[in-house]
Amino acid sequence: MQCSVVLRGSLFFPKRPGHYTQNVIDSIRSWHNGELIVSTWHDQIEQARSLYGIDKLVVSPDPGDGPLQQMQRQLNSYRAGVSAATGEQILVTRTDIVHFRNLFEFIGKDLERSTVNFGSFRQKLVIGNIMTIAPGSSEKINTFRACDWYQCGWAEDIHRWCSIHEELAVIPKQVLDVAWSREDICTEKLWFSLVLQKYARKDFDWQNTSQYDAFAWHALVDNFTVLDSISTARTLNLNWAFQPQRLACYVTEKQFNHVRADLCGVQYS
Repeated sequence: MQCSVVLRGSLFFPKRPGHYTQNVIDSIRSWHNGELIVSTWHDQIEQARSLYGIDKLVVSPDPGDGPLQQMQRQLNSYRAGVSAATGEQILVTRTDIVHFRNLFEFIGKDLERSTVNFGSFRQKLVIGNIMTIAPGSSEKINTFRACDWYQCGWAEDIHRWCSIHEELAVIPKQVLDVAWSREDICTEKLWFSLVLQKYARKDFDWQNTSQYDAFAWHALVDNFTVLDSISTARTLNLNWAFQPQRLACYVTEKQFNHVRADLCGVQYS
């Protein structure tokens, strides 16, 4: 089976200067000899010239700075890279995250859905536990937050994950700016909320999810396979190298599997 890896985002990091993207490419090439794509913005072309071990370079317009623009940056480079990918399965990840394990092997390992069924994909996407927030945790925004660092799955499902550009475009910038300033929304929740609205619940409202907050665990279980980012998935964000995977607000792999077994009526192993 043909698999593709897409690296999306910036190629230089002013806060922590370093040639991270080549490190990322080298880590992936230790286990993946298939298609590898770098998807970035027009002003990053000079940095891209020194990269080796990639098959395609894709560049997109940079929407600029700001909360909404930052999300558009992610979405633009994500969609452009996925559109250029030819694999039946795709891993999309950031340009500063090293991967020392083949995440494609986890696709399809977990097929059960809860009785409520918030499923938006043909099969669940594989994600890490870091930045996947446990519903009911002490975080102010603690529902419908799934890791936005990387996703691995069937191409059809990866395309679904990044097909929210029309939904994002109709949200007035001033509305999002206010929500961000009040810390009522964040990138992880907005992205997942728009996917749920498009594919699972048409009445899902990103501005007020209280109607569905009681089903936040169901939404995670029905759409993702969550792996401990460091110990199982063997990934590391080079811009955030000292971030532990065991923060109290993060869903752990063990916790996720316990909840999945409970909500889906399967035996935990």
